[in-house]
Amino acid sequence: MKCVACAASMSYIQTPEHRALRAALIRRWKPWERSTGPKTPEGKKKAAMRGFKGAQRQYLRAIGIVLKKQADGLSSISGARPKRQSPRFAPPNPPRLARCLG
Repeated sequence: MKCVACAASMSYIQTPEHRALRAALIRRWKPWERSTGPKTPEGKKKAAMRGFKGAQRQYLRAIGIVLKKQADGLSSISGARPKRQSPRFAPPNPPRLARCLG
């Protein structure tokens, strides 16, 4: 049961009897049988595309596969696999050559 101090801000106090009554009413109404959702094929197609984010993940996976194959090819030529650096811990950009030459 909720505390009495918090009850002032609530619209009503939920007692176990009240919860049982609400549960019985909901079981009688059966709102899950009248669930709303797309009925037409167009509406179903639109709803199915809601989570689509533009296939960026597919492109990134394909790029990762290509880069791995490239690294494997380079390692077979040179005999050593190049180190992979995390972009977060990559060294800072070296100064431009023009600045070094003066």
